[in-house]
Amino acid sequence: MRSYLIWASVLLFLISIALPVVTFKDIRPQENNDETWYGWGVLLLGWLGPRVNNYAWFANVFWLAGSLFLARGGRIPLILLSVAAVLALTMFQLPGSIADWNAEGAKKQASSFHYGAYVWLASMLSQWCGAIVSK
Repeated sequence: MRSYLIWASVLLFLISIALPVVTFKDIRPQENNDETWYGWGVLLLGWLGPRVNNYAWFANVFWLAGSLFLARGGRIPLILLSVAAVLALTMFQLPGSIADWNAEGAKKQASSFHYGAYVWLASMLSQWCGAIVSK
C-alpha cells in the first residue's frame, strides 16, 4: 500500500506540472490581461510567493526531502511530509492576493484555482499518507 501511495504522489506531481493551476486577473478596469499559470510556471516562479504572503511553493522542498527520506523509514520523513502538507494547504490563502509582478505597475489579483492546483495538493497529501502508513 505504501509504495502505491508513493508512486501515486509522484505521478500526480508530474501531471500537475502540465496542468493549469491559477489565474491572475488584471485589476485595472481598462485592461484585460488575465494570465493563467501552468504548474511548470508555478514551479519555476513560486518561490516569489512570499511577496503575496503565500508559502505553498515551499511545500515542494519538504515534499522532495521527505520523499527521499521515505525509503529509509523513521520519523524524519513523517515530519518533513507533515510540514509539506501544512505548507501546501496555505495555497488557499492565495485567491484575492494582489501581486505586483513588474516595474510597470501591472498588478494582478489571484482569482481562481484550476484543477492542476488540486492535483498538486493531492500529490502532497498522498505522500503524507504514505509516510503515515509506513510508520
